[in-house]
Amino acid sequence: TGGCTYSLSPTSANIGPGGANGTIGLTSTAGCNWTAVSNSAWATITSGSSGNGNGTINYSVQPNAGPARSATITAGGQSFTINQTSGCTYSVNPTSQNMTGNGGYGAFNVVTSNSSCSWTATSNDPWIYITAGGIGTGNAEVNYIAFQNTTGGLRTGTITVNGQSFTVNQSGSTPKAPFDFD
Repeated sequence: TGGCTYSLSPTSANIGPGGANGTIGLTSTAGCNWTAVSNSAWATITSGSSGNGNGTINYSVQPNAGPARSATITAGGQSFTINQTSGCTYSVNPTSQNMTGNGGYGAFNVVTSNSSCSWTATSNDPWIYITAGGIGTGNAEVNYIAFQNTTGGLRTGTITVNGQSFTVNQSGSTPKAPFDFD
């Protein structure tokens, strides 16, 4: 109605992946009605969904197992923004592989907590080359090749996927025996 003014305090909140409860204070001209509405199913209004004059809006944010996300609660034409950080978790399976000194192809699986969680696989050693699956979303496979080990001894290298490490243990190449002439 004419002459009604509204303001929210605070106007935003940063929430961790575990979720949380919060409160918004609404200040309004006396006698002015308002309704609070959330635009997201994971950020719900638990009390104070409507009122007259000044009021309090309580809300609850569910845990997040996926990428960062945002929601808005609107009341009296004013917006309150909820920013929730990513809850994506990552693991690799298996966590290591043993290879002969001659090298060869290998693969491992990336497992994520949500099909929308994105990741990047990075080789930390020049003798390990990622052939497929360097970038992905959700559960997927990473393929790589380990080049021949000419160092003569065991070497260890890694591929990192969003903080998780896959280890390649490679033995040294076995030198061919010289011909034995009697």
